[in-house]
Amino acid sequence: QYYFIGHDFRMANLGRSYEGCLSWDDFRLLADIPCRKLVFLDTCHSGALQPPRSRNLKAAIRRLQDDVIFTVAASKGSQLAAEHPEWKHGVFTKCLLDALEGKAAGPAGPEITLNDVVRYVEATVPRITLTLTQGSRTQEPVAAPDSLLAYARIPLARPQQAGQTGRGSPGHTLVLLGPP
Repeated sequence: QYYFIGHDFRMANLGRSYEGCLSWDDFRLLADIPCRKLVFLDTCHSGALQPPRSRNLKAAIRRLQDDVIFTVAASKGSQLAAEHPEWKHGVFTKCLLDALEGKAAGPAGPEITLNDVVRYVEATVPRITLTLTQGSRTQEPVAAPDSLLAYARIPLARPQQAGQTGRGSPGHTLVLLGPP
């Protein structure tokens, strides 16, 4: 059973009480909402949540027609997720925010898609983690269902240059995109 354990969790309760934590069953409640879902998980061992990988194209297309929860996890199921105290969050979240602010923009235009973000974090998180941990450990983000990602075009953000409508830090504004 997977639990998202917050910063205020007492390790003495591990295995006895998970009050105040989120279980994977809590996330499953999203399944009843009739839309595509996207979950980013910046936790240790978060890749263990993802379904077994399948290369069967017909099964993948059928799943795309059903309600699907896309997940992008900070690390493989056997890995820890690195953090940096100055950022106040993990390496994965740092790279995710950088990606959404424009570093993941592809040649197709200013719109940043889920695939752009996945490519960016898969390339950047391992490099930063190796540097941060002085080569002592690796962290490899994983996205699922991987059999569907190539066929799903999910726009996430559109960075805007200074002077365009919107508020944000000097030099850019991030516009998160919702359903059309």
